[in-house]
Amino acid sequence: RMEGGLAVKIYLADLLTGRRIIPLPHTSAEWEMKLNDTDSLTVKVPIYASSGDTRVQYIANDARLLDLRNTAAIGKTVMVAEDDGLTVGGVLMRRDYDADSGILTLVASGMWTYFDHRTILPAKAMGKSLVKSDDSPDPQYDTSYKNVTWNTVARNLVEQAMSWPHSSVPVVLETAEVGTSEANYQAVDLNYVGEVLTNITNRQNGCDIGFFPMRTADGLGYEWHMKTGHPLLGGETHYFSASALQPGIASLSATDDGDKLASLQWFTSGKSDDKTLVVSAYTDILEKAGAPIWESVDSSHSTVKLRNTLQAYANEAAAVYWQPVSSTEAKVHRGYLHSVNQTLANYTVGDYIRFTTKGDWYYVDGAHTRRITGIKADESSNWITFTLGDVFDGVKVTVE
Repeated sequence: RMEGGLAVKIYLADLLTGRRIIPLPHTSAEWEMKLNDTDSLTVKVPIYASSGDTRVQYIANDARLLDLRNTAAIGKTVMVAEDDGLTVGGVLMRRDYDADSGILTLVASGMWTYFDHRTILPAKAMGKSLVKSDDSPDPQYDTSYKNVTWNTVARNLVEQAMSWPHSSVPVVLETAEVGTSEANYQAVDLNYVGEVLTNITNRQNGCDIGFFPMRTADGLGYEWHMKTGHPLLGGETHYFSASALQPGIASLSATDDGDKLASLQWFTSGKSDDKTLVVSAYTDILEKAGAPIWESVDSSHSTVKLRNTLQAYANEAAAVYWQPVSSTEAKVHRGYLHSVNQTLANYTVGDYIRFTTKGDWYYVDGAHTRRITGIKADESSNWITFTLGDVFDGVKVTVE
């Protein structure tokens, strides 16, 4: 329970249907939303407590009645937090029990995690070898899309995974779009859907992707709305002051990391074919600023077979990593949000925060705009932590 009495409500439900909701008594909960990544939720549930702690005893008594060994089973359960108008959660992936403390810790990941465990294959591939009698790849199990947007490629990959038997998880899909993109995924590469979704968020002309839980219309279940950006999700700008006299934002911190710094990007691919693709992308901003050339080699897209697809990844990397990766953390008090008639429901990853500083050693005086890449909260505190990333205005690739 938070300072001031505001509590996060935790619920368990069935993964396949999103229904059969069970309120979960607990002593602590913390969650995090991430842009283009899976969310997380960690909850601690007392199974027994010392006689001296009456409140925890009551919670433990209620928890034991739920038969959590079955109602919180790994692989078939979702766990969701409802916090000040915002809903976060996903697939229950881990249980840890400590007999000394009597605490059961439950950890859930966002619905994206389910698709991290699903391959890009049609339902008819179940139980098949994926190769012909001569051991060459059988193209009937490949997955191909033409004349679509990358938003729709992502959508269709999720839809295909859900078309398998016992796979229709409660995900609401967007309407398919017509476009100029094409994608082909060879069955024998056994690509994971979740990994390819991440790749789509990282390529030039790709898009943001997220799975956002909410109650069903009848209030008896949960469903995850898969949303894609054009190209970005979110977009609303929230204004704060970070000055000592008007502390809308507190505990401002910043990190600049040069680990991925590179003006020249090399990308390679080649896994199931005998041929290897190599592309590069270069931007001269670093050199014009007086820095030497920095290089990066990326071979993580090993199954890409189209040169223009690989080039799109290289171009995006060159447009982003010509400067250090900058990350800002800022804390905002729930009380401040409520004082300006806002709740957590007003915020989502992909939105922008524009804060002003004055007299700060690191930040120059004036306004600074950053994009929300993460939102984190802990039930024991009324402080919300926003992780903020740089805003890119578009950098021209000098050579590709």
